[in-house]
Amino acid sequence: MHPRLPRKTSTVPASAIRSKLSSDLSIDAQDAPNTPFDLIFIDADKPGNLNYTEAKRLVRKGGVIVCDNVVRCGRVADLEYTDVNVEGVRALLKAEKGDKDVETTTISIVGDKRYDRFMHAIRK
Repeated sequence: MHPRLPRKTSTVPASAIRSKLSSDLSIDAQDAPNTPFDLIFIDADKPGNLNYTEAKRLVRKGGVIVCDNVVRCGRVADLEYTDVNVEGVRALLKAEKGDKDVETTTISIVGDKRYDRFMHAIRK
């Protein structure tokens, strides 16, 4: 998320908003925030998507994890199709399906880049 976005779109005073922009694949326990995040948005390295299942330890209970581009124009459901990005998404969705710490679904979107979906997970 762009660091200025919450300040521009929120009715909450800017001084009350905490945001952090990170491109790290993981955050060591010593570097984890003292207060958990309300929202984590993942739009990155699809082959390494499985690494992001640990995002749940950085989000508060009831917090949301969003992972973008998890349908890949329908290719994830086409078992005859394979590439590193699709396999990364499949690994993530398989891990989330069995994860008892989150309630997960996918939500469809249609836009300029055809159609896709994002994964929406709520930490229990």
